[in-house]
Amino acid sequence: MKVLMIGWEFPPYLVGGLGTHVYNLSINLVRSGVDLSLFAFKPAGSKKIENVEGIKVFRFAYPEMLACCGRRSEIIIENELFSLNILKNIEKTLRLIGCPDILHVHDWMGASLGLVLKEIFQIPLVTTLHVTSKELERLYPLGIYGNLAEKERLLTVKSDRIICCSKAMVNEVKGHYEINPEKIVLIPNGVEIETFQRPSFNNSELSLKHNSGEKAILFVGRLVFEKGILNLIKALPLIIEQIPQAHLLICGKGYLEKKIKEEILRLHIEDKVLLTGFVNRQELADYYALADVAIFPSLYEPFGIVVLEALATKTPVVVSNVGGLMDIIRDGLNGLKVQPGDYEDIARKAILLLKNESYARKLAEQGYQDVINSKNWEQIARETKMVYEEIVRESIC
Repeated sequence: MKVLMIGWEFPPYLVGGLGTHVYNLSINLVRSGVDLSLFAFKPAGSKKIENVEGIKVFRFAYPEMLACCGRRSEIIIENELFSLNILKNIEKTLRLIGCPDILHVHDWMGASLGLVLKEIFQIPLVTTLHVTSKELERLYPLGIYGNLAEKERLLTVKSDRIICCSKAMVNEVKGHYEINPEKIVLIPNGVEIETFQRPSFNNSELSLKHNSGEKAILFVGRLVFEKGILNLIKALPLIIEQIPQAHLLICGKGYLEKKIKEEILRLHIEDKVLLTGFVNRQELADYYALADVAIFPSLYEPFGIVVLEALATKTPVVVSNVGGLMDIIRDGLNGLKVQPGDYEDIARKAILLLKNESYARKLAEQGYQDVINSKNWEQIARETKMVYEEIVRESIC
């Protein structure tokens, strides 16, 4: 079976959980026997065509004049140019990979391309929605995402199957778009357990902090509004009042970085916060293992792969009671929940775990067992392949 996947994010270009999902799903689909080609964005210095663990990766760029923008309005423009560049080269690319049996796109970023290629090839289309533009429009009420909703609606109508990674996303898609609910398939995300079970502490700075007696609070994620990072920073002075040795590690990058630095200076906590920028998967395991608590204060979170990563390293977690996080964390059993946007609640729960190490370890151990017993990427790929096979049979009939 030949599958053409449109992923946008793929290593070395990783922005958030989508890229992690596409990478792990793709390599496991190949291992299951799927002939997989992937169209992805081409960052500077990466190869245009490359075989990555059996995946035939084709990377496409957009004009350099937009490469430094990064604001959400420009990201939409960049994506359309990315799609046009692929269409311009589609005949040449098809001579290398052949005509696919299935198209698989991810999110609104693959919508234009997926809809056009489905019409060209007349083959089944699978869409994985990791987020909906309707919810992004609610969070960013400036009209940036308003014009995407109709495109996304058309994508859901034209797709033969829609894969969602959490119950919250299933309900979101059903609520926003009038589509046949039988087309929706729930396949949750997973975590590469091996990566996060063997922290090395190769980073000398991390090793020093690990042995210093300080209390490390960790945030991992994109530095964007919906991740709630500003509420965590606002909570930090309250935590420090109770636990002076507490400090915050922020792993990630995004358009809010300048605002975050300004807030840190305003609160006079610059000696208590470290912004690491982007951290690769191997180094990230060290950060999780170092942390006394990981906090994910999202205002909107369709799933939250980072929470699985934290649990895989037996790191106690505090999460907002939103979206897919509600599926993962059982309050008081494998982690703690806070009300979204409530920085005082964030501080209370962080202090509780930092002051009660035995309780924190108990939650972390249960969280680890839950991750071990959940679906791994091999199983997730197997279920995805079954979706492919089912719709191919339907198209033949």
